[in-house]
Amino acid sequence: NGCSRPYLGDVGFVGTTLGKYDVMLGGDFDGTRLNRVFAPNVPITEIPSLLRPLFEAYRAERNTSEGFGNWANRVGFDALRDASVSERTA
Repeated sequence: NGCSRPYLGDVGFVGTTLGKYDVMLGGDFDGTRLNRVFAPNVPITEIPSLLRPLFEAYRAERNTSEGFGNWANRVGFDALRDASVSERTA
């Protein structure tokens, strides 16, 4: 619980209870921006399907040399949630 890594990286995971995690996005390793909770209390088995559409959108939409955390902040969490939900329910 004392590790700062989940709060600084592009993507972070913080355990909430057995087998569930808060999925955190948008930080940077320079320490100028911390991650925010994107999806709370996600079962570990659902994390890949939650993130896959986001990584695909990032690959297609990012600017040159733009990291995932910077892209996530530029696009905004509402758009990211829409992309993740629509892909998982399609």
